[in-house]
Amino acid sequence: MRVLLVVNMFLLAAIFVSLGREVILNHRVADEIARLQTDAEVLSQRNTDLEAWKNAFQTETALESEARLKLGLKKSGETLVIVQNAEVSAANEATNSPTPLVLGEASDTEENRESLANAQKWWYYFFAAPSL
Repeated sequence: MRVLLVVNMFLLAAIFVSLGREVILNHRVADEIARLQTDAEVLSQRNTDLEAWKNAFQTETALESEARLKLGLKKSGETLVIVQNAEVSAANEATNSPTPLVLGEASDTEENRESLANAQKWWYYFFAAPSL
């Protein structure tokens, strides 16, 4: 009888260990399913957003505005007009070309100050350019 009792206890312990493993595995699978469902909902929302963008950009006006902005296209009969700042255009007309200030060159004319690149202005600001 004692041998039968020991065998039954061993089988009962094996069943409980197996049952515990199955419960833990079932919990992990349920968590994975929940995570995948939330991922699917996020992707579904993103898909609907992309579909809305696609539909918005397939209209004639959207295609035309993108072609005008990014490709520089125009309709037949249209002319391109570039509006410049009045001070810059007046300085360019007076000199017929911008005159950049060379490093180490001393010039304090307004035209040279306006024609400097931003990087040069910063360089002169930190390293004490003459009369700028």
